Amino acid sequence: MRADDASGSDPAYRRARDAVRHLCDPLPPWEDILEGACHVLDGDSATLIMLDVEGTLLSFQQRHGDPAAGREYVEHYFAQDIVVPVAAHAPAGSWFDTGELFSSAFLSRNAFYVDFMCRHRMRQFVACILADSPQRRGGITVQRSQVRAPSRADRQKTHARLFTDALQHGLAEREQRAQRWIHDAAEALAHFDEALCLVTPAGLVVHLSPLAQARLAGGAGRLQMRAGRLHHTDARVQGRLLAALAQAAHCHRPIALTLPDGTSCELARAHDALSVGREILVLLRLTRRPDATPLPDPATLQQVFALTAAEARVLHALASGRRAHEVAQAHGVSYHTVRSQITALMQKMDCARQVDLVRKALRGA
Repeated sequence: MRADDASGSDPAYRRARDAVRHLCDPLPPWEDILEGACHVLDGDSATLIMLDVEGTLLSFQQRHGDPAAGREYVEHYFAQDIVVPVAAHAPAGSWFDTGELFSSAFLSRNAFYVDFMCRHRMRQFVACILADSPQRRGGITVQRSQVRAPSRADRQKTHARLFTDALQHGLAEREQRAQRWIHDAAEALAHFDEALCLVTPAGLVVHLSPLAQARLAGGAGRLQMRAGRLHHTDARVQGRLLAALAQAAHCHRPIALTLPDGTSCELARAHDALSVGREILVLLRLTRRPDATPLPDPATLQQVFALTAAEARVLHALASGRRAHEVAQAHGVSYHTVRSQITALMQKMDCARQVDLVRKALRGA
């Protein structure tokens, strides 16, 4: 009998192998895949972890693990994980074993090992890097309550090798399909002069369409990409952008946001097929009106519309998308003062509605 046939006769291995075959589904059976990792690598529990390039935890999923240990890891200990720094630049397919990496003397002095691993009856981690890109990294870690060294022999067993090889192949195919979807969507939107970004809720850029790259290459007063993240040079606009990203990540309808330069942003939670594990990504569509011009500064608005300096500051804030109570808080005045200034603006600029004020300010006339 061939080695793979012998492995296939194991019912638990067959279930694990079948689960891996569904990796290209929008929502793969991650729990069954983790169950398979526990079985083929002789572990007590298993986790699927995704991190961004800065070490922020994007996704955490566990099987057979202590829920309390999972909560502690997510809330605090993931930043101290002793495997993460060692695996930071390793390619997909790399293996790491705490029993092989670290000496007993080192582990006995390490806070993560003593305060977290041992306290939750985890004496050994065996991890495999499965996702490796400039923006996100991830892998499966199997936890053991007793150290069984060396683990190389376990990993070379036919069923373990076939399982992990199939897992890497399935994730690579999933990533290729996601990239094809993004490429096709970006090309379709480009025909309407619309740009596409795929980002994390914290603004880390996972993918930019060519048009988005051009749009984000602007100067002051515009949306940019800085250190791999979406960034607006106006701190208040940046705050609204991050709030919209966070809202879109947990909302089932698109979120609209207009930037001061006339760029219209529509944000929506990305399809699960673009993610790995439980990570959440956001699609951002950027549309710039053909007639859009940057918002004039307060001094220009004051001169064009014959306003006081205070009225010009209020008009500029309204045209930037801020509400009356936000303007009052930012300028250190009462809400009623701002409402009185808005009334004066409507009279001076011959407008019946606040939206007309904004339109005139954006036109600069």
